[in-house]
Amino acid sequence: MQTLVRNIQLNFATGEKKLTVGNLSLQKNYINILEIAHFKDRGCLFTKEHSSMQTQFDLTGAEDCQLISFDEDFNFNTVQYYRNHQNAPFSFFITAPYVLILPDTHSLPIQSAKSIELLEFPSIPGVRHIFGTDAEKVEILAGNPHRFYVSEYGVWTLPSSDRLVILSNIYKKAQQQKNEILCKRIEQVISQLKSLPEYK
Repeated sequence: MQTLVRNIQLNFATGEKKLTVGNLSLQKNYINILEIAHFKDRGCLFTKEHSSMQTQFDLTGAEDCQLISFDEDFNFNTVQYYRNHQNAPFSFFITAPYVLILPDTHSLPIQSAKSIELLEFPSIPGVRHIFGTDAEKVEILAGNPHRFYVSEYGVWTLPSSDRLVILSNIYKKAQQQKNEILCKRIEQVISQLKSLPEYK
C-alpha cells in the first residue's frame, strides 16, 4: 500500500529545507491536480511509474503553484509556474521521473535548487483519515472506528454527532463537484450511523 506522506529535503546552493509532503506514485500518464486537493497546502511529490514518455499534469481550476522537476538521480531539472486565469483549461507535459508540486505560498529559493533527498516516512497516526480522499474518509467513517483522526497532531473524534458534521461537509463538497455516487454513499453512511446509540 502506498504511503500517503513522506519527508523530503530540498537542497539549495545556500542551504536546505525539510518538508513533509504528499507522496503519490503515478501509474498512468495523466493526473488531475484537483484530485489531490487534500495536499494543496503542504505540496505533493509525484513519482513516475508508468511507461509513457510524458506525464500530463492537468492544472485546470487549481490554485497558483510551482512544479519542480528532478531527474532519476534526484538532481534539479527545472521549475514551471502555474497561474490560474479564470479556470481556463491548462496542462503541463513533463518527462521528469520526479515532480514536486508546491503551493505558491512556499517562499523558497527554487532558482538555486540543486537536488532533492527522500527521507524517512513520518509516523502519523490515522494518516488515511487525514490525507485520504473524500471517498476513502467516507468508507473509514462507515466502519465506525473508535478513533477518527482529524489532525496529524493526534487530534481525533469518538463516535458522535461530530462525525456526522464531517460527513455533511464532505457531502456539500461532493454536491458542488456533482459527484452523485459519493453523495449517495454518504447518505447511506449517515443513515447507518444515525441508527447507532452513540449518534442519537
